[in-house]
Amino acid sequence: MKEKYGLEIISPFQVEMAGEVHIVQFLINGHGAPHGMVVDADWAKIRPIADHLVQAGYGYSCFDLEGGGTAGFEDVLADWGKNA
Repeated sequence: MKEKYGLEIISPFQVEMAGEVHIVQFLINGHGAPHGMVVDADWAKIRPIADHLVQAGYGYSCFDLEGGGTAGFEDVLADWGKNA
């Protein structure tokens, strides 16, 4: 996926929010919010920090980037849009 779509992906991604370090599956730079999109298949990892992520300039999404192929992923990238 990284090569197919030319994505800059950091995995796993550690982010400090609300005084705690949180580890999520991926950060996809260059799309969505100014600091990229935080992605994890487990909503329970994102939910507690969602507001903090947005305030810090990240977007977030919950889906399994590693499983199930890439069907529909082009639509997701188009929906997020590219950032500078």
